[in-house]
Amino acid sequence: MALIGVEGMVSAVSAPVLLARLSSIEAVPSLVIDLTLCGFIDSSIIGILLRAHRRYDVPGRELYLVIAEGAVLRAMHVMRLDRLFRILPDRAALASCLGLLAMAA
Repeated sequence: MALIGVEGMVSAVSAPVLLARLSSIEAVPSLVIDLTLCGFIDSSIIGILLRAHRRYDVPGRELYLVIAEGAVLRAMHVMRLDRLFRILPDRAALASCLGLLAMAA
């Protein structure tokens, strides 16, 4: 599993940093992008998340987004991306989910 934490107001200015971090990750079974400390994301970040989804939308690989209540989660709901991504409210829910997956394997 790989975990990427994203903080603050994330926009096109910081998008290359996130893209580079995602690109540097080798093929791992589970990728977690933690956006709980993000106050804002713009369309460039949404594009990067969609690119990550395409990369992980294959058998044997999972992508999780950790998003607390707030503007980022509302944006995901408005764009109906909550139907596409596995969104968890916090790292405790993620740990529980990953624990259940490990027990099923």
